[in-house]
Amino acid sequence: MRFPAASLLLLLLPFAASPAFGQVAPQCEYGEWSEPTRIVSLEGEGAPAYPWITATSSTSYLILGVEPDSLLTKPLWLTSDLQGRTVEPPGERFAMYRPQAAAGSNGSLHVVWAELDSLFADVVTNRVDEVWYAMRDREGLWSEPVLIQQRTDRETPLWGFGTSYGTLAVDRLNRAHVIFSVNLVLRHALVTDDTVIISPLGSTTGLYPAAAVSGDTVLVAFTHKRPDIDPPPGGGLNTHIWIQRSLDAGETWSEPSPVGEVYDGRVHEVSAVAGPGGGVHLVWAQGIQLDARRQVIRHAFLDPELDEWLESAPLDVQDNFWHLRAASDWCGSLHLVYVERCPGDSWGCVQYTRYSDAAWTTPITLLERGWAPAISTGSPSPLLVYWWQRGEENQNNHFVTNVPIQQVPEP
Repeated sequence: MRFPAASLLLLLLPFAASPAFGQVAPQCEYGEWSEPTRIVSLEGEGAPAYPWITATSSTSYLILGVEPDSLLTKPLWLTSDLQGRTVEPPGERFAMYRPQAAAGSNGSLHVVWAELDSLFADVVTNRVDEVWYAMRDREGLWSEPVLIQQRTDRETPLWGFGTSYGTLAVDRLNRAHVIFSVNLVLRHALVTDDTVIISPLGSTTGLYPAAAVSGDTVLVAFTHKRPDIDPPPGGGLNTHIWIQRSLDAGETWSEPSPVGEVYDGRVHEVSAVAGPGGGVHLVWAQGIQLDARRQVIRHAFLDPELDEWLESAPLDVQDNFWHLRAASDWCGSLHLVYVERCPGDSWGCVQYTRYSDAAWTTPITLLERGWAPAISTGSPSPLLVYWWQRGEENQNNHFVTNVPIQQVPEP
């Protein structure tokens, strides 16, 4: 279905640029999954850390942020050479809740994260005290961390939504675009060197924001009320996927536009992923007919030539799936990992599927008894997937697996 867009992780590998806007993406072949490799093990009880895996042009990074009740007392950074070598984080004082990272075209790594300092802060309920940003250059040197947002007394952290953790994207000039919200009002921070310019996305309110950069366009996706009903603040039980776009690095924004058909059920776990040639993938989970247990994965692609949103058929998944993560490769395929309940077991099974040639592949189980997956593609590094697993002797084991991606030679 088509919808008008206006209405709306140390791998030393050479870098291969994605196709420019308007160019046809190459064809790719995908190899076999490698045997899972344990990269680190932690002893004792504790919840898994919140993972994020990102590939720059020369290095892939796995970032494990501290979570409430987790074993980690400080963030753990690993390189994906499968030896579990650590990287120093940007500062000793930081716990780095809910980290997100994005690569710059010059090999830099940009990271945004949250800090919890008050009784009222809780990443589960989307309330944090501070949003921070830092950049690691190609030589491994960190910039001075920058405070993007700090909770104020004017916010209502107990009864309201407060400050949310941030999401980010990096443009081709290696500027970071950080999106967060304060009492549901979405805000954009443009970070260039030590300069931070913060501005609202008009009067837009929303939850679960995700950001992507395509060419000169910054796109922000978020959840908001359905366009055909008027629910209470926060969207109630019926929400929809919306986007806004900026063509001038966040100075001005388009009006919010709904994407795709209208469905019953709450939208959450939103991802915005830039594809080759100027396209953007949106992926989200949505409940079915107000039943919180029944969900599907929905996907829409912004076709850069048509400037229209093309919505694919929904991916039916098991009730109560979670931890949905997405990545796109330079051939235009979209890769998803998520967790379903294993048959006859209270643990989760890490599932993988790919959207290419306008269809979903049959989901496969990468690991039983897995949790908290993360996924990344580098160019031309392989597809990398991380997950956490509880061992038999109360170990917290962290694994990675990969699959090679090869470009098909032109005839």
